Amino acid sequence: MRPGDTLAVIPEGIMMNYLLRAQAPPPFIIYNPPTMILFGEQKMRRTLQSSPPDWIVFVHRDDSAFGARFFGQDYGRSIWNWVAANYAFKNRFGALPFQTEQFGILIGKDRGQKRGGNPD
Repeated sequence: MRPGDTLAVIPEGIMMNYLLRAQAPPPFIIYNPPTMILFGEQKMRRTLQSSPPDWIVFVHRDDSAFGARFFGQDYGRSIWNWVAANYAFKNRFGALPFQTEQFGILIGKDRGQKRGGNPD
């Protein structure tokens, strides 16, 4: 990362922003099921689209306690699809997030393409 780069950690991981001294794109820092119910997944995606972070990091988490297990499968599909279409995945540590019980992290860098359309 370069100084000044923005970082969204999904579904949550604001500690990563703090440790890297990277600003999270406002206003959302948590992308879990309760937050999506409260604000609306489409609004959260549109906010990311209008001000895309330089980097997106997916950190494995099982959100079964909230009634939906994995981001991109059980909730957050439109955000996952938008990220997949607009970010190049640079690195992975451990397992692919949100697939199995195994922990993993996936790091994506903004491709810098023009954004448009609905990825749904």
